[in-house]
Amino acid sequence: MIVLAWILRWIIKWIIGMIIKYTLKIILKAILGPILVAFGFGPLGPIAGTIAAWWQAWYGGFVPAGSVFSFFQWLAMVIL
Repeated sequence: MIVLAWILRWIIKWIIGMIIKYTLKIILKAILGPILVAFGFGPLGPIAGTIAAWWQAWYGGFVPAGSVFSFFQWLAMVIL
C-alpha cells in the first residue's frame, strides 16, 4: 500500500512537472521566439544575412562554448 501511494505521488508530480515545463516553453516561445528570429537566430542555426550570421562570421568559424552567442543559438534551437 505504501509503495502504491509513493507511485501515485510520483506520477502526479511528474504530470504537474510536465504541465509546468510545457507551459513555460510555450510562454518563452511566444515572448523570446520573435526576438531571437529578429536577430537571426533560427532553429537550425543563424539565418543568412542577419546580425546572428554576422556575429558568427566575426568569430571566424569557431564559436566558443559558453559564449553569449552560443547561449542565444542554443535557446533558439530549444524553443523554436
